[in-house]
Amino acid sequence: MTKCMSILGWWACNLLVGASLCGCGSTTGAAEPGALDAGSEGGTTRGGVGIISLTALGGKVGLHFYFAAYGDCDPLLREDVCQLLYAASCWPAVYSRPLRLTNAGAVTASDGKTVVSYTPNADGFYGPPEGGPLDPLLPLRVVAQGEGVPPFEAEIVIPREPLGFVAPSRGAEISRSAPLGVNWSGTTDGERAEITVQGGGDDPRTITCEPTASASAFEIPAKFLGALEPGRLTVIGVAPANLSRLSVGNWSIDVIAYGLGEGRSVTLVP
Repeated sequence: MTKCMSILGWWACNLLVGASLCGCGSTTGAAEPGALDAGSEGGTTRGGVGIISLTALGGKVGLHFYFAAYGDCDPLLREDVCQLLYAASCWPAVYSRPLRLTNAGAVTASDGKTVVSYTPNADGFYGPPEGGPLDPLLPLRVVAQGEGVPPFEAEIVIPREPLGFVAPSRGAEISRSAPLGVNWSGTTDGERAEITVQGGGDDPRTITCEPTASASAFEIPAKFLGALEPGRLTVIGVAPANLSRLSVGNWSIDVIAYGLGEGRSVTLVP
């Protein structure tokens, strides 16, 4: 399976430039041929994490999937609405068989008028969608029939208005030893601002923060920035998002709808 940075770097790639440019196709599933499903280990159900992200590009709704049983890699750091993922040493647990990549069976999405279906093949890959297109301006209902992942359903709305990325500016030098202020404009009540900082280097890590969008500003603590490598190309992205977070058995499922976001490259300095 292709390594798309980290899981959260993959999110950022989807919302900023489109999945087809990220090394993970927009309709590929979350399993590689021969991968084990979530199942159990030693008779104990392990549970796992699932991500369904929805984006509206070109007036059409695209769904992207990731389902995997829990591995040995927890967030390196978590505080309030921010977390830091993953060290390169965690990649084998994230992207190979020990994590037991799996799928959620047939998945459908509906806008109340039209239904789109995604069905995994024998190898666990989701093929091209059948039906549609969905209207990105209508509330969407996502239903998974379940397989390696238990059945679940969620309702979500794709944010209509983009966020204006105010600061930091493109090409700015960002100190790793001080908090980073991120500012945006054009918010809608109830939405989140999905802030992603994708680090580079031999041990790339990703910071993600989810403050309320109406705040129009957020300060990323210095302890998170200090975990990224200095002097490396780093990308900061901001986008509006709605999140439906589900707990299904031992699984944590995030259904996330992204609005139009913007990314900027900056340089981290000591």
